[in-house]
Amino acid sequence: MNGAEYIETMIGCFKIRAVPVNVNFRYVEDELHYCSTTRRRLPVIHQRSFAPRLATVRDRLPRLRTVLSVDDDSGVDLSASGSEDYESALAGAGHARDFAERSPDDLFMLYTGGTTGMRRA
Repeated sequence: MNGAEYIETMIGCFKIRAVPVNVNFRYVEDELHYCSTTRRRLPVIHQRSFAPRLATVRDRLPRLRTVLSVDDDSGVDLSASGSEDYESALAGAGHARDFAERSPDDLFMLYTGGTTGMRRA
Protein backbone atom coordinates (compact mmCIF):
# COMPACT_ATOMS: atom_id res chain seq x y z
CA MET A 1 0.00 0.00 0.00
CA ASN A 2 1.14 3.54 -0.56
CA GLY A 3 2.32 5.67 2.34
CA ALA A 4 5.08 8.02 3.45
CA GLU A 5 7.27 4.99 4.18
CA TYR A 6 7.06 3.98 0.51
CA ILE A 7 8.42 7.37 -0.60
CA GLU A 8 11.10 7.38 2.12
CA THR A 9 12.24 3.93 1.05
CA MET A 10 12.22 4.75 -2.65
CA ILE A 11 14.30 7.91 -2.14
CA GLY A 12 16.65 5.98 0.15
CA CYS A 13 17.13 3.35 -2.57
CA PHE A 14 17.96 6.02 -5.12
CA LYS A 15 20.41 7.63 -2.73
CA ILE A 16 22.38 4.40 -2.22
CA ARG A 17 22.09 3.47 -5.93
CA ALA A 18 19.78 0.53 -5.30
CA VAL A 19 16.80 -0.48 -7.44
CA PRO A 20 13.44 -0.38 -5.66
CA VAL A 21 11.03 -3.10 -6.75
CA ASN A 22 7.31 -2.58 -6.39
CA VAL A 23 5.43 -5.67 -5.33
CA ASN A 24 1.71 -5.84 -5.90
CA PHE A 25 -0.13 -6.54 -2.66
CA ARG A 26 -2.33 -8.99 -4.55
CA TYR A 27 0.58 -11.29 -5.44
CA VAL A 28 0.22 -14.88 -4.31
CA GLU A 29 3.06 -16.96 -2.87
CA ASP A 30 4.54 -18.14 -6.20
CA GLU A 31 4.63 -14.58 -7.52
CA LEU A 32 6.30 -13.33 -4.33
CA HIS A 33 8.88 -16.08 -4.63
CA TYR A 34 9.52 -15.26 -8.32
CA CYS A 35 10.19 -11.60 -7.48
CA SER A 36 12.96 -12.67 -5.15
CA THR A 37 14.84 -14.94 -7.55
CA THR A 38 16.35 -12.12 -9.62
CA ARG A 39 17.65 -9.95 -6.77
CA ARG A 40 21.13 -10.14 -5.24
CA ARG A 41 19.92 -8.86 -1.91
CA LEU A 42 16.34 -8.78 -0.88
CA PRO A 43 15.24 -6.33 1.78
CA VAL A 44 11.46 -6.07 2.17
CA ILE A 45 9.33 -3.33 3.63
CA HIS A 46 5.67 -4.22 4.07
CA GLN A 47 2.56 -3.23 5.95
CA ARG A 48 2.05 -5.28 9.08
CA SER A 49 -1.12 -6.90 7.72
CA PHE A 50 0.96 -8.63 5.00
CA ALA A 51 3.26 -10.41 7.47
CA PRO A 52 1.35 -13.74 7.25
CA ARG A 53 1.71 -13.81 3.45
CA LEU A 54 5.42 -13.07 3.70
CA ALA A 55 5.76 -15.80 6.33
CA THR A 56 4.44 -18.40 3.84
CA VAL A 57 7.42 -17.84 1.51
CA ARG A 58 10.08 -16.73 4.02
CA ASP A 59 11.87 -20.10 4.05
CA ARG A 60 12.06 -20.06 0.21
CA LEU A 61 13.86 -16.68 0.17
CA PRO A 62 17.52 -17.32 1.02
CA ARG A 63 18.51 -13.80 -0.07
CA LEU A 64 16.08 -12.13 2.29
CA ARG A 65 18.16 -10.04 4.67
CA THR A 66 16.17 -7.19 6.14
CA VAL A 67 12.42 -7.23 6.72
CA LEU A 68 10.74 -4.11 8.06
CA SER A 69 7.08 -3.80 8.92
CA VAL A 70 5.11 -0.56 8.74
CA ASP A 71 2.48 -0.45 11.47
CA ASP A 72 -1.03 -0.34 10.02
CA ASP A 73 -2.99 -0.91 13.26
CA SER A 74 -3.81 -4.48 12.18
CA GLY A 75 -2.12 -5.99 15.24
CA VAL A 76 -0.85 -8.93 13.16
CA ASP A 77 1.85 -11.05 14.81
CA LEU A 78 5.24 -10.44 13.16
CA SER A 79 7.15 -13.39 14.60
CA ALA A 80 6.68 -15.82 11.66
CA SER A 81 7.76 -13.22 9.10
CA GLY A 82 10.84 -12.16 11.05
CA SER A 83 9.91 -8.53 10.57
CA GLU A 84 11.23 -5.61 12.60
CA ASP A 85 9.33 -2.41 13.20
CA TYR A 86 10.06 0.18 10.46
CA GLU A 87 10.04 3.22 12.77
CA SER A 88 12.33 1.53 15.32
CA ALA A 89 14.82 0.59 12.61
CA LEU A 90 14.74 4.12 11.21
CA ALA A 91 15.28 5.64 14.65
CA GLY A 92 18.31 3.40 15.22
CA ALA A 93 19.95 4.17 11.87
CA GLY A 94 23.20 6.09 11.77
CA HIS A 95 23.86 9.24 9.79
CA ALA A 96 27.22 8.16 8.39
CA ARG A 97 27.45 7.98 4.61
CA ASP A 98 28.66 4.46 3.84
CA PHE A 99 27.94 4.36 0.12
CA ALA A 100 29.58 5.80 -2.98
CA GLU A 101 28.96 9.28 -4.29
CA ARG A 102 26.44 9.55 -7.08
CA SER A 103 27.71 9.92 -10.61
CA PRO A 104 26.41 11.84 -13.64
CA ASP A 105 26.40 8.40 -15.31
CA ASP A 106 23.83 6.95 -12.87
CA LEU A 107 20.86 5.33 -14.52
CA PHE A 108 17.28 5.03 -13.34
CA MET A 109 15.95 1.49 -13.50
CA LEU A 110 12.34 0.63 -12.86
CA TYR A 111 11.33 -2.94 -12.17
CA THR A 112 7.62 -3.51 -11.97
CA GLY A 113 5.23 -6.41 -11.92
CA GLY A 114 2.46 -6.81 -14.44
CA THR A 115 -1.15 -7.60 -13.79
CA THR A 116 -1.58 -10.20 -16.54
CA GLY A 117 -0.10 -13.15 -14.68
CA MET A 118 3.20 -14.96 -14.49
CA ARG A 119 5.59 -15.07 -17.42
CA ARG A 120 5.42 -18.35 -19.32
CA ALA A 121 8.30 -20.08 -21.13
